[in-house]
Amino acid sequence: MKSAVLLVLAACGGADDLDDLDCEYLASAENCWKTTTSAAVSCLPPANETGVLAADNASCTYATGQVITFDPPLVLPFASSPQWNFTIVTNGQPCLHYEDREDGFDLTVGNETVSERLEGRGLELSCPDGTTVSSSNALELLSCPDSNFGDLPGTTSSSGATSVRFGLLNTGMDTLDVFDCSR
Repeated sequence: MKSAVLLVLAACGGADDLDDLDCEYLASAENCWKTTTSAAVSCLPPANETGVLAADNASCTYATGQVITFDPPLVLPFASSPQWNFTIVTNGQPCLHYEDREDGFDLTVGNETVSERLEGRGLELSCPDGTTVSSSNALELLSCPDSNFGDLPGTTSSSGATSVRFGLLNTGMDTLDVFDCSR
């Protein structure tokens, strides 16, 4: 099984000045990564449940009403870090959409989107309220005191020949299990 960690920065609420993303803000419970991911908790599959992965690896269905669709279908086990593009629908209602981009990612929960874009050694994060926060040297944030990966939001995933897991890191609630599917 392979585990991949994709570091993604998130924070909101500052001015649009360069380097307004710092350790203090990342540790704050009020950054937009934490507030957006916490909004997903009520519609995600229960962490102690496992969904049924379709034979074509294009979807996963939970008895509790969640359906995850993967576009394109997953190739298991992962040979390298996958480019994620999936949507979770709960009882027919949109819950969460995550999509890796060439230069970052988009995470949408309900109608709230957090977008990260890489810019050289720095990162820029756009929050649901329209604010943008950035750092010219994101690697410096990895040394934030008393933190896990600098409190940088990110993802974790693992796979086997017939199973896949995905979670979100540094959401303010340890790892937020998004899905765990197997055949």
